Amino acid sequence: MIKGEKCGQDAEIYNLYDRDQAFRLSNFVSRHDCKPYNPVESPLWNTGATGAYHKSVKEKLDSIKEHPGQNIAILSECADVIAQLNGWELDEGLTKRNKTDTKYRRIYRPGKYPRKNAYLSIDFEKPEIYFELHDKRGRHIGEYRWDGLRSGDADTSGGHDIKVC
Repeated sequence: MIKGEKCGQDAEIYNLYDRDQAFRLSNFVSRHDCKPYNPVESPLWNTGATGAYHKSVKEKLDSIKEHPGQNIAILSECADVIAQLNGWELDEGLTKRNKTDTKYRRIYRPGKYPRKNAYLSIDFEKPEIYFELHDKRGRHIGEYRWDGLRSGDADTSGGHDIKVC
Protein backbone atom coordinates (compact mmCIF):
# COMPACT_ATOMS: atom_id res chain seq x y z
CA MET A 1 0.00 0.00 0.00
CA ILE A 2 1.24 3.46 -0.88
CA LYS A 3 1.39 5.94 1.94
CA GLY A 4 -1.74 8.12 2.05
CA GLU A 5 -4.00 5.70 0.09
CA LYS A 6 -7.27 4.44 1.46
CA CYS A 7 -7.25 0.95 2.85
CA GLY A 8 -10.00 -1.44 1.77
CA GLN A 9 -12.55 -1.37 -1.01
CA ASP A 10 -15.52 0.81 -1.78
CA ALA A 11 -18.83 -0.90 -1.14
CA GLU A 12 -22.41 -0.14 -2.00
CA ILE A 13 -24.98 -0.77 0.69
CA TYR A 14 -28.58 -1.43 -0.27
CA ASN A 15 -31.71 -1.28 1.80
CA LEU A 16 -34.05 -4.09 0.76
CA TYR A 17 -37.08 -1.98 1.68
CA ASP A 18 -36.11 1.20 -0.20
CA ARG A 19 -37.92 0.99 -3.56
CA ASP A 20 -36.10 4.06 -4.94
CA GLN A 21 -32.82 2.18 -5.24
CA ALA A 22 -31.90 0.59 -8.55
CA PHE A 23 -30.67 -2.90 -7.79
CA ARG A 24 -31.71 -6.46 -8.50
CA LEU A 25 -33.19 -8.37 -5.58
CA SER A 26 -32.16 -11.62 -7.21
CA ASN A 27 -28.54 -10.76 -6.37
CA PHE A 28 -29.42 -11.30 -2.73
CA VAL A 29 -30.61 -14.90 -3.15
CA SER A 30 -27.79 -17.25 -4.02
CA ARG A 31 -27.58 -20.83 -5.25
CA HIS A 32 -26.40 -21.66 -1.75
CA ASP A 33 -29.62 -20.24 -0.28
CA CYS A 34 -31.75 -22.37 -2.64
CA LYS A 35 -29.68 -25.57 -2.32
CA PRO A 36 -31.67 -27.18 0.52
CA TYR A 37 -34.99 -26.74 -1.31
CA ASN A 38 -36.67 -28.75 -4.02
CA PRO A 39 -38.72 -26.35 -6.18
CA VAL A 40 -41.54 -28.92 -6.46
CA GLU A 41 -41.85 -29.27 -2.69
CA SER A 42 -40.97 -25.72 -1.56
CA PRO A 43 -41.38 -23.29 -4.46
CA LEU A 44 -41.76 -20.20 -2.23
CA TRP A 45 -39.55 -20.92 0.78
CA ASN A 46 -38.19 -17.41 1.55
CA THR A 47 -41.19 -16.36 3.65
CA GLY A 48 -39.43 -13.66 5.69
CA ALA A 49 -38.22 -11.58 2.74
CA THR A 50 -41.36 -12.34 0.75
CA GLY A 51 -43.60 -11.20 3.61
CA ALA A 52 -41.66 -7.96 4.07
CA TYR A 53 -41.82 -7.21 0.36
CA HIS A 54 -45.54 -8.04 0.14
CA LYS A 55 -46.24 -5.69 3.03
CA SER A 56 -44.39 -2.89 1.23
CA VAL A 57 -46.54 -3.29 -1.92
CA LYS A 58 -49.88 -4.08 -0.25
CA GLU A 59 -51.36 -0.69 -1.20
CA LYS A 60 -50.39 -1.20 -4.85
CA LEU A 61 -51.96 -4.68 -4.86
CA ASP A 62 -55.14 -3.34 -3.26
CA SER A 63 -55.46 -0.87 -6.15
CA ILE A 64 -56.15 -3.78 -8.54
CA LYS A 65 -59.75 -3.92 -7.33
CA GLU A 66 -60.23 -0.25 -8.27
CA HIS A 67 -58.29 -0.51 -11.55
CA PRO A 68 -58.78 -4.04 -12.90
CA GLY A 69 -57.25 -3.07 -16.26
CA GLN A 70 -53.86 -2.76 -14.57
CA ASN A 71 -53.88 -6.19 -12.93
CA ILE A 72 -51.38 -7.79 -15.34
CA ALA A 73 -48.87 -4.95 -14.97
CA ILE A 74 -49.15 -4.77 -11.17
CA LEU A 75 -49.15 -8.53 -10.61
CA SER A 76 -46.21 -8.98 -13.00
CA GLU A 77 -44.12 -6.36 -11.24
CA CYS A 78 -44.81 -7.68 -7.74
CA ALA A 79 -44.67 -11.38 -8.64
CA ASP A 80 -41.31 -10.89 -10.39
CA VAL A 81 -39.76 -9.73 -7.13
CA ILE A 82 -41.34 -12.54 -5.09
CA ALA A 83 -40.16 -15.11 -7.62
CA GLN A 84 -36.61 -13.67 -7.53
CA LEU A 85 -36.59 -13.67 -3.73
CA ASN A 86 -37.24 -17.41 -3.93
CA GLY A 87 -34.58 -18.27 -6.52
CA TRP A 88 -36.75 -18.22 -9.67
CA GLU A 89 -35.78 -16.45 -12.89
CA LEU A 90 -38.05 -15.21 -15.66
CA ASP A 91 -37.96 -17.49 -18.71
CA GLU A 92 -38.74 -15.13 -21.58
CA GLY A 93 -38.75 -17.93 -24.16
CA LEU A 94 -41.40 -19.95 -22.33
CA THR A 95 -43.36 -16.80 -21.58
CA LYS A 96 -43.52 -15.99 -25.32
CA ARG A 97 -44.28 -19.60 -26.26
CA ASN A 98 -47.30 -19.67 -23.94
CA LYS A 99 -48.79 -16.30 -24.91
CA THR A 100 -51.94 -16.34 -27.00
CA ASP A 101 -54.47 -13.71 -28.07
CA THR A 102 -56.67 -14.57 -25.09
CA LYS A 103 -54.15 -15.69 -22.47
CA TYR A 104 -50.97 -14.18 -21.06
CA ARG A 105 -48.53 -16.29 -19.08
CA ARG A 106 -45.41 -15.15 -17.24
CA ILE A 107 -43.24 -18.19 -16.54
CA TYR A 108 -40.22 -18.65 -14.31
CA ARG A 109 -37.58 -21.36 -14.24
CA PRO A 110 -35.73 -22.50 -11.11
CA GLY A 111 -32.58 -20.56 -11.95
CA LYS A 112 -30.80 -20.92 -8.63
CA TYR A 113 -32.00 -24.36 -7.57
CA PRO A 114 -29.76 -27.40 -8.01
CA ARG A 115 -32.79 -29.42 -9.18
CA LYS A 116 -34.36 -27.88 -12.25
CA ASN A 117 -37.55 -29.92 -12.25
CA ALA A 118 -40.33 -27.33 -12.16
CA TYR A 119 -41.76 -24.09 -13.54
CA LEU A 120 -43.74 -21.36 -11.86
CA SER A 121 -46.27 -19.07 -13.55
CA ILE A 122 -48.38 -16.16 -12.32
CA ASP A 123 -52.09 -16.77 -11.95
CA PHE A 124 -53.58 -13.57 -13.40
CA GLU A 125 -57.16 -14.63 -12.66
CA LYS A 126 -57.01 -13.43 -9.04
CA PRO A 127 -56.52 -9.88 -7.66
CA GLU A 128 -53.67 -11.10 -5.42
CA ILE A 129 -50.36 -12.82 -6.11
CA TYR A 130 -50.86 -16.51 -6.76
CA PHE A 131 -48.53 -18.83 -8.63
CA GLU A 132 -49.22 -22.03 -10.52
CA LEU A 133 -46.58 -24.73 -10.14
CA HIS A 134 -45.78 -26.98 -13.09
CA ASP A 135 -43.57 -30.05 -13.37
CA LYS A 136 -40.66 -30.26 -15.84
CA ARG A 137 -43.07 -31.39 -18.57
CA GLY A 138 -45.34 -28.37 -18.01
CA ARG A 139 -48.17 -30.22 -16.25
CA HIS A 140 -49.98 -28.26 -13.54
CA ILE A 141 -49.19 -29.72 -10.10
CA GLY A 142 -50.64 -27.12 -7.74
CA GLU A 143 -51.24 -23.52 -6.82
CA TYR A 144 -49.46 -21.39 -4.19
CA ARG A 145 -50.13 -18.05 -2.57
CA TRP A 146 -47.38 -15.42 -2.44
CA ASP A 147 -46.57 -16.48 1.15
CA GLY A 148 -45.76 -20.07 0.16
CA LEU A 149 -49.03 -21.62 1.33
CA ARG A 150 -50.53 -24.16 -1.02
CA SER A 151 -53.95 -22.93 -2.13
CA GLY A 152 -55.00 -25.43 -4.78
CA ASP A 153 -54.40 -28.95 -5.99
CA ALA A 154 -53.27 -30.09 -9.41
CA ASP A 155 -55.55 -29.51 -12.37
CA THR A 156 -55.37 -32.81 -14.23
CA SER A 157 -57.70 -31.62 -17.04
CA GLY A 158 -54.77 -29.91 -18.80
CA GLY A 159 -56.38 -26.47 -18.70
CA HIS A 160 -53.54 -24.96 -16.67
CA ASP A 161 -50.63 -26.79 -18.31
CA ILE A 162 -47.87 -24.89 -20.09
CA LYS A 163 -45.93 -25.68 -23.27
CA VAL A 164 -42.27 -26.37 -22.48
CA CYS A 165 -41.16 -27.75 -25.87
